[in-house]
Amino acid sequence: MVRIFEIKDKDNKIIYLTDEQWKHITTRHSDVNIEGVKETVLNPLIIKQDKIDRFLLYYYRFNKLKRSYLMVAVKYLNDEGFIITGFYTRHIRK
Repeated sequence: MVRIFEIKDKDNKIIYLTDEQWKHITTRHSDVNIEGVKETVLNPLIIKQDKIDRFLLYYYRFNKLKRSYLMVAVKYLNDEGFIITGFYTRHIRK
């Protein structure tokens, strides 16, 4: 797997996106772009922790044009995060 990009989150931990996960995202959600994914992780409106897996976080950023949130799911292991998926949704998880 090749890393398409690496960025640092608000806690200065590296988050990366692989070519394999990018293919997964764009195959299922063709309206998502890389810049939106980066911007969501760098400047989220809100970050929610998964109720079961404390190492899984959901980053949300509102898109005015789409009138919905881009949600980017990041799994943290060994002090690094990797992007699992990303898609637009009308609601933030509770």
